[in-house]
Amino acid sequence: MKKKSRKGFTLIELFLVVVVLVILAGAIVVAGDNSVVSAEADNIINNMRILKTAALEWLADHGDFVDRTGTLNYMVTYPYSNLNNEYFVKGKAEQNIQNVMRGKEHGRDTVMKYIKTATKISVNGDTSSGSSPTKGGYALVDASWGLKGGYNKWYVVYQFEGNSKHERKIKKKIADRAEELELYKHLTDFYTMDASFVYMPIIDLAESK
Repeated sequence: MKKKSRKGFTLIELFLVVVVLVILAGAIVVAGDNSVVSAEADNIINNMRILKTAALEWLADHGDFVDRTGTLNYMVTYPYSNLNNEYFVKGKAEQNIQNVMRGKEHGRDTVMKYIKTATKISVNGDTSSGSSPTKGGYALVDASWGLKGGYNKWYVVYQFEGNSKHERKIKKKIADRAEELELYKHLTDFYTMDASFVYMPIIDLAESK
């Protein structure tokens, strides 16, 4: 009887060990998934910071090509240094930062050289006419066009790749830090995970005079 009882006790022990291992494995999977999600969210935020820094460095070096007085609604005039020349008169001034990013002839290369990162990131669609981000990509934009006051509010914007379960987790991580990091889903409201685009302010030229 003792032998039989001992055999039953061993099976219970084995069962408990298996249960504990399953629980631990599940916890490791969850922790691993959270780590991946956190790393991807941090990467998005870091890339946005890199682009913000690049835009500010470009602005510091190319201030003569930007109307910072408000007289011309904060237009970007690169590559035209004289606001009163024939190009401006004909309406060929670039007007906003995403127009500068459209191609080499508009000044894109002068901005791209400030983007210092070991990994290539997609900026303004990486096309000759791209003015917005592709899915999983970034853009430098002026999100205030069409509003009274001109082209004064510059942003970095990121477009999420989709709305899969994994993407929603990344959006949630970013949404949780939106207020802390000043991340928006448009001009006034902080980012929430229902939005496909997240915006990081670069500068408001009207406030930096």
